[in-house]
Order: sequence, then structure tokens, then C-alpha cells
Amino acid sequence: MAILEHLIQETEFAVVDIETTGLSPHTERIVEISVVRVAGTGEPEVLLNTLVDPERPMAGTEIHGITADDIKGAPTFAQVAPLVRSALAGRVLVAHNVYFDYRFIKSQLGEVGAALEVPHLCTMYFGPLLKMLPRTPLIDACAMLGLQVEEKGLHSARVDALAAASLLLRYLHECRTREIST
Repeated sequence: MAILEHLIQETEFAVVDIETTGLSPHTERIVEISVVRVAGTGEPEVLLNTLVDPERPMAGTEIHGITADDIKGAPTFAQVAPLVRSALAGRVLVAHNVYFDYRFIKSQLGEVGAALEVPHLCTMYFGPLLKMLPRTPLIDACAMLGLQVEEKGLHSARVDALAAASLLLRYLHECRTREIST
């Protein structure tokens, strides 16, 4: 059965957020990854949350706050790749601006010989699709819908993945209310 034919309440989602050394998946690296499982109407469950040694000089600290000292002793992406694949297996990958996260994860998994082809969903476009709110940054979308988000100073993969999971749950609730089942 194609993913678009699955019932929403029977679909498992893997909500992902990453922090990186820059914007290009071809030249930059993941430095933090978090994967949160969402199934049915249950509470989000953090499946994976780790810093990642980019195996190159740290960059992007002004955005995410992760420093070279923070990643000392962190696993490389090759070391966490099996955990990433396991966390995504059989689930729809979800992120706020999914195309950014998906391209990075796909690129880095490809580098270690682990192909990634999973269905994906973008919460940044799901709200406008449901006509609930305009395309907007994650924290603004959560605020507009009255969702509580853990406070943070800079970006954090765990905090952002949990916020996107809350947003996804709100959209899934709206789908049920409107009797949208697939």
C-alpha cells in the first residue's frame, strides 16, 4: 500500500531536526541530530538526540551555539548512522523545512553507504495546506497555535524536534476533526 493510502492514525512519524556547520549538504556537516517518534495521538518520544563530530572545523556556532569544545568526544556521523536509519525506518520523516533536514541526512547517510529514501512531510507547508496559518518559522507557528515550546537561547535539535512534533500533533488533530484520514 502506498504511503498516501495509509490511515493517518496508523502512520508513525519521525520528527527530525538537525544543526549543521552551514547550509549546503554537499560541503557542510551535521553537528547535532534529534529524532522524535510520533504515533497516533500518543506523547512524542525522543528516539535519538546526540551531538555529532563533523570531522572538520566547527562553524555555525553563532546560530546553534555548539562549539568545538562541545563536540569533543562526540560520535561521528558514521557512528550514529545505524541509529539514524533505525529511528527513521518505517516512519514518515517530518521536519519544519523538511527539505533542508532531509537533504543533509540523505547526503551524510549516502557517504557511509546507507541510502535513504523515505516519505517526508513538511510542517512549514502543512499549516497552509490546512489553511490554519501561513508559512512561518517553527517558533512562530507554535505561538500562533498556542503550543508551549521549551525555552532556549539558540537553536537546539532536541527542542526544535519536540516543537515540530507538537505542531504535527496539532495538525493531525485538525485532520481528524475534518475527517481527513489519509
